Order: sequence, then C-alpha cells, then structure tokens
Amino acid sequence: MVIRLLAFLLLYCYLGEAVHNTVNTWNGLLQYDEDWGYVDVRTGAHTFWWLYAVKPANNRPLILWLQLQVADLVYVDNPVGAGFSYVDDSGEFTKNVAEIGQDLLAWLRQFLILHSEYRTRPFFIFCESYGGKMSAEFARVITQEINAGTLRLNFRGVALGDSWIS
Repeated sequence: MVIRLLAFLLLYCYLGEAVHNTVNTWNGLLQYDEDWGYVDVRTGAHTFWWLYAVKPANNRPLILWLQLQVADLVYVDNPVGAGFSYVDDSGEFTKNVAEIGQDLLAWLRQFLILHSEYRTRPFFIFCESYGGKMSAEFARVITQEINAGTLRLNFRGVALGDSWIS
C-alpha cells in the first residue's frame, strides 16, 4: 500500500501541473489549487516544495507551514536531503544553518518567479523543532536582502512552535 501511494505521489509530482480541487468543509465548499515542483538551490542540490492556495485568492497571506483556510500554504522539504528534496552527491548536503538559509533564499527567489503574486502579499515563516534555527537564519537573510534592495517581498515575521533556538 505504501509503495502504491509513493508511486502515485511521484507520478503526480512528475506530471508537474497545477491541480484544482474542491472539498466540503464545516464552512462550506472550499476551492483550492495545488502546485509543486523542484528548485535547484545549488548545483547538485534540489529542494521540493508544495503550495496549497485557497480560492478566491484575494489578498490572502502566504505562510510557510500552517493551516489552509486563513492563508495559502507552501511546504518546503528542507534542508536538501529531507523529504523529497535531494542532492546529486553527498558532498552537497548543507553543513550549517548559513548554508540552509542561502538554499531557502534560492528557493524563495525561484518560487517568486513562478508565483509573483506572493511578492506583495504578507509572507510569514512558521516552524517547529530544529526549524527554529533554520527559520531564524532564513528571516535574517530575507531581511538583509530586502534592506539591500535585492529582494521584493512583504515579509511580516516568524512564528516558532516548540523550536530549538539555542
């Protein structure tokens, strides 16, 4: 059963087309789109992401990891080597949070090319556990790039849930 599910998910990802879905919720009918893909964050390092976007879009913020009905949601398998993200050679695994922050910045830049509507919407990073270290570094890098004028993004903050930050 697990092998069939994984095969289905891999085929689903391979097709690479956005999906339009409708589900019945307590609040009524909910329409949403899904999109996913890989971003080459460095030579030999590939990050997998999955976006859930509720319709109508309005000015719904984009949250990196949370719940669907109040915001659009994008999951990022991070660091490379986690989940469906992968490296071509074991030497490409990240070795510290600074490298992870740079990979996430590379992912974000390419994601915003594909989905430019999120440049102006509020952007939040949500995380837990070791994500506390990664999200803090990612937020630092984002803020640095925005202040330098090299990134246009409506970055609003970070939320940490039982995070490891020391």
